[in-house]
Amino acid sequence: MTLSAAIDGAISKKELKSINFFVNTLPVFKNFDKDSLPTKMNDCMQLIEAEESFENILDTINSNLEKELKRTAFILSIEIMMTEMNIDEEAVRFLDIFGNILELSELEKAASKFLISAKYSETNK
Repeated sequence: MTLSAAIDGAISKKELKSINFFVNTLPVFKNFDKDSLPTKMNDCMQLIEAEESFENILDTINSNLEKELKRTAFILSIEIMMTEMNIDEEAVRFLDIFGNILELSELEKAASKFLISAKYSETNK
C-alpha cells in the first residue's frame, strides 16, 4: 500500500488515512501490530527512496507474500490509488507491472480494476 501511495512521489494525508483505515479494519491485518505501522511505513519509504527501480521493490513484495494474499495486495494498491481519484499513466503502468509480477491472470486484474472503479464511480443524475 505504501508503494502505491508513493508512486506519485508523496503520500497524502488522505492516503495515510486510507492505509490506517484498512490496517485497522480489514481481517487480513488482524494479527498485524498496528502500533508498528508508522515504523513499517517509514521503512518502506526509505526502501522506495533507496531503490532505483520500483520493479525490484515489487519483486521483493511478491517473494514475501503468500499466494492467497497477492490478489489482496493488488486490490489494496488500487484502493489506495483511488483515494486521490487521480490515476495517471504512471499508476496504470505500476498496476500492470504489479499484477504481472504477482502472476495474477488478466481476468483477475481486469475484475479488480473494474470493481474498484465501480465502487468509486459517480452516478449520473
